Amino acid sequence: SKDNDDDDQQRQQQQVVASKKEQLAKASSQAQAKAATALAEVRAAAAAAGAKTKAAAVGVKKAVQPRKAPRLSEQCYALAVIAEPPKAEHTFDVQSAAYSMLTSSMEKVEQSTGLPTLTRNRQGGVTAVSLTGWTALVGMAALVVVLLAGAMLGVRQYLGHSKAGYSLVTKQAPSAH
Repeated sequence: SKDNDDDDQQRQQQQVVASKKEQLAKASSQAQAKAATALAEVRAAAAAAGAKTKAAAVGVKKAVQPRKAPRLSEQCYALAVIAEPPKAEHTFDVQSAAYSMLTSSMEKVEQSTGLPTLTRNRQGGVTAVSLTGWTALVGMAALVVVLLAGAMLGVRQYLGHSKAGYSLVTKQAPSAH
């Protein structure tokens, strides 16, 4: 019974692979046909442009027809979307990079401790970070330390003691009398 189930699974996998190969072959042949059609259209447009220049040289004008934009099939469009290079502004987006680094590190903490630290929406995206137990205590202590350091720095800047312990010593040249 187990061998029959394994054989059935292998046959199903082979059928899926074969159907995917057929789909790719169809998409490839359709893409080749569309490329041939587009090439014929380009050649016809080039020939028409050549005829227009000849007619213009003689002084006869041909009626101008609007150009039709070629449409891609769904398979070609899917391939074009995959082949499209990523947007450059996303590469240099520091905010999203910091967000992805934070979520990946929090996912690692979540996996290693077994405690849920990330709140997710229905699509699986991270919407919030929730800290419980000792992680909440450490997080609150870190927040207090940062706030106190910021307050001390602000007070020192306000009072003008930001350069305490520093004195500038300069040497004057002797006066020539």
